[in-house]
Amino acid sequence: MMKLNNCYFSIILFLSSFILIETSLRFNIPSRRDKCFSQELYMEGTLLIRFDLIGYEDFYKGNAETELFKNIKIFIKDEKGKKIYETEIKTRKDKFAVYLKERGNYQVCTQYFKPRRERDLPNNVLMKLKIRNDYQYTNLEESIHKEDVNNFWSKIRDINHEIRPSIEASKLELKEEDKTAKSIISSINTYYILCCFQLSIIIIITIYSIASYKEFFKQKSII
Repeated sequence: MMKLNNCYFSIILFLSSFILIETSLRFNIPSRRDKCFSQELYMEGTLLIRFDLIGYEDFYKGNAETELFKNIKIFIKDEKGKKIYETEIKTRKDKFAVYLKERGNYQVCTQYFKPRRERDLPNNVLMKLKIRNDYQYTNLEESIHKEDVNNFWSKIRDINHEIRPSIEASKLELKEEDKTAKSIISSINTYYILCCFQLSIIIIITIYSIASYKEFFKQKSII
């Protein structure tokens, strides 16, 4: 009985954790403040932002849906809180990329700019937001530097200079082998032609001999 209860408890805990993970990917869009997520860049790069608006279909249709999209904005702030990029969503689901020249801690925010005499968004209206950058940071001290790349190409040139004589020798050897192979093939073709010519001569001589001794063969009752 104790094992059965532990099994039920584990299943409930697993399902609860799954629900928590799912809901943590979605959030309500506030209308009086920003909903922000922090993203740190260690070097210049591109932020790829994916969004998905769900749960609005029962409340906004037609022109109301278009206005809803215009009033929901996604923007990026720098460390000082200054907006450096802003866009309204034009569709329910889309993605866009923003190139950032300076490293730092950025905030990707969204807000519903509620028109006058409009109510806040229903709790069923949720935004799914996914942010990623175009590189994986590990440790800048261990990353490749310009001088490392220059040294790499220098080593490549040295290796190329060292193996060039071997490559040239291999090319000459291949040429000689090619000449030998062609010579052997030519000799075989010549031998074949001579054999055919010799066989033709033997056949002709045989026919001539038979024709010359035809009368002799008749007298001997051979023909």
